[in-house]
Amino acid sequence: MKILLADDDSITLRMLETTLRRLQAEVLCAQDGNQAWEMIQKEQPDIALLDWMMPGLEGLEIVKRLKNNPPARFIYLILLTSNDRTEDITLGLDSGANDYITKPFDKDELKSRIAVGARVVEYENRLERMNEELRKYSSEMEALALERAQQLVQADRLVTLGTMAAGIAHEINNPLTVVQGNIKLIKRIWAQDVNPIFQAAEEHRK
Repeated sequence: MKILLADDDSITLRMLETTLRRLQAEVLCAQDGNQAWEMIQKEQPDIALLDWMMPGLEGLEIVKRLKNNPPARFIYLILLTSNDRTEDITLGLDSGANDYITKPFDKDELKSRIAVGARVVEYENRLERMNEELRKYSSEMEALALERAQQLVQADRLVTLGTMAAGIAHEINNPLTVVQGNIKLIKRIWAQDVNPIFQAAEEHRK
């Protein structure tokens, strides 16, 4: 699990880092919003814990950017804020944050919220893998359907060609049948005694 921490207060940042490293997490630290944004683009953390008010880009602005342009991999976003007013919390969640933690934070609460984030990340990653498998299966089925359609077209062409060949053979066989019949007739005549025919022809000449 890769977690990005962004806070301009070095003491808070160190406390967060110490607590989360005990969870066997890979922890990345940024001390201003611009550095945090660059690390998000480069490192693609699983969870980003962002201070609401920071020099450069505020945590809320980073959340809005990620909501409007979602990264390739899902990132669970937690806003760290000293404001516990309902309207501020609502604004943060509506802007794209998945959760929030108020300062000063409780270590056990922090661990629990990080654990929830880790489960959500795992579910999102699993869902993405399933979607990728479905996309692959869909592509394979599309290719198979195209191949089958091409086979059907080819089979239809062969049937048409066979029908044409049968018609041509029929037309050729008709005159051959007549010729073959005449040949049989001639054979029968020559098989008979032809002397009477020759005698009749001789008498006619006289």
